[in-house]
Amino acid sequence: MTLRAPYVDVATGAYVRAHFLGLLSDAVSAAHRDESPLCVLYVDLDETAVLKGDWGQEAVEAALASLCMALSTAVDGLGPIGRMEDDAFAVLLVGCTLAHAARVAQAIRREASTRQVTTAEGTFHFTASVGVACLRRAEPWGNLFEAAEDACTRAKQGGRNRVVQR
Repeated sequence: MTLRAPYVDVATGAYVRAHFLGLLSDAVSAAHRDESPLCVLYVDLDETAVLKGDWGQEAVEAALASLCMALSTAVDGLGPIGRMEDDAFAVLLVGCTLAHAARVAQAIRREASTRQVTTAEGTFHFTASVGVACLRRAEPWGNLFEAAEDACTRAKQGGRNRVVQR
């Protein structure tokens, strides 16, 4: 069965925010029940406003589609990907420890930085910042998600094209 809107963002193929957050809530409940590891990555395209100013909105959309492909490559089926905002994604890593999630996050960062995007205006590269957070005992799903988002913000503040763990 192929999922379509309203579950999937047509531009990137990632789940829409509401559906992804439902999956996250269910996964956190299961992880608490089973006492299994669970991590969330928050991935944000770096310098979106600069990219839009230099290359145009079409280039931003192409970079986001390429970033989502980089996510799929690095995640390799470990968990679902959701589009959280215009330029940000989240990844749910079920059964992954912090060390494993950090390796996946570095793979995402590297994969994104090696991609070329070609538009009518030319070819460019982009980078992404990644925040990593793993579920703590009795932590609600919203806190886990916010921790990953906060770690991504710290990665951007630290110079972009970085991975920061909670």
